[in-house]
Amino acid sequence: MVIGIDGTRGINEKAGIGRYTKNLVAYMAQYPNVDVRFFFTFMRGAKSKLKEIKSITGTRPFTTKRVPGEFKNSLWGGPISWPDLFMPQVDLWHAPSIWEAPLATKKPLVLTIHDMTSFLFPQLRGKKVSGNQNRRTIKAIRRADHIIAVSKATKDDIVKYLPEAKNKITVVHLGLDPIFRTLNYIKRDKIILAVGTVEPRKNLKLLFDAFLRLPQELQDEYEIWVVGAKGWNDGAIFSHAKKMGKKVKFWGYVSDKKLVEIMNHAEIFAFPSLYEGFGLPLIEAMACGLPVITNNISSMPEVAHGAAMVMPPNVVPWAAGLKRLITDKASRNVLRVKGLGRAKEFSWKKTVKETAAVYNKVVPLAN
Repeated sequence: MVIGIDGTRGINEKAGIGRYTKNLVAYMAQYPNVDVRFFFTFMRGAKSKLKEIKSITGTRPFTTKRVPGEFKNSLWGGPISWPDLFMPQVDLWHAPSIWEAPLATKKPLVLTIHDMTSFLFPQLRGKKVSGNQNRRTIKAIRRADHIIAVSKATKDDIVKYLPEAKNKITVVHLGLDPIFRTLNYIKRDKIILAVGTVEPRKNLKLLFDAFLRLPQELQDEYEIWVVGAKGWNDGAIFSHAKKMGKKVKFWGYVSDKKLVEIMNHAEIFAFPSLYEGFGLPLIEAMACGLPVITNNISSMPEVAHGAAMVMPPNVVPWAAGLKRLITDKASRNVLRVKGLGRAKEFSWKKTVKETAAVYNKVVPLAN
């Protein structure tokens, strides 16, 4: 059985699905029990892209094609399965997201669904973009022989909109890169850290408003750092941040190495997101020894699993939670220990092993 994985987003994107795809490729390339081949498309930066591809695929075979991203979306959704033409030796395709799913393939298809944001919050990206995403998601889910959901919360959201998919979904949690760890040579400072693309779904306004409810002496003592690239509809977020004066610092996108350093420099990790398919920064922060405060909705309680302070997504409880974490060192230490323990339960090796089990489940059924 030859497994084909489209690793394109692992070399073209840095966060979210890109991070998942890159680790899926890198760790599946090391997995001994699967004959895997990788497929990548890109248009520019061939030299640097090939270098990165070789670094994550190791000795495994891979194929590259020069296909523009938007054009690829149309081709992969059309009546011809181009991946089958490019790599006819593949017996089963794994699409790390809906856009890598060749809808016309006659071969078994495993599809990873990361979230159902465009169904639940269509206004965040606009009706047109969300509508396109929804239509493609529905087609991909219906075509897939099996679906990997990155959390039980995501599985439940899929079933809410497509109940016919219920019996072909397996939950496989994301993994944790071992680079995320405590660095004892870095001193903690009075910093509340938030990580994620700067977009409305990350709900940074809640964090800012909760901070402004803190006693003035605590506001004077602490500041907020935000790490993450600019997203869509971010104008209102930056405008709101201006009310904070110099109390908010936006770092933009940073490398994992730099992110680990920043996480070890901070004292508290805040994750006020409205919705997450999984919420990888939660366990990355825990692995770096940060006490975490997050919302009690979506996948956050599932991922935190008792190792974080989970609050209703409202400003009053969040202000109270922040105040407690700032003023109560014992509470911080309890969450720090719990978080370190919870983080140890995640690894990309485990993710890949469970993903390979899905392949083995699908092929006999397809045959």
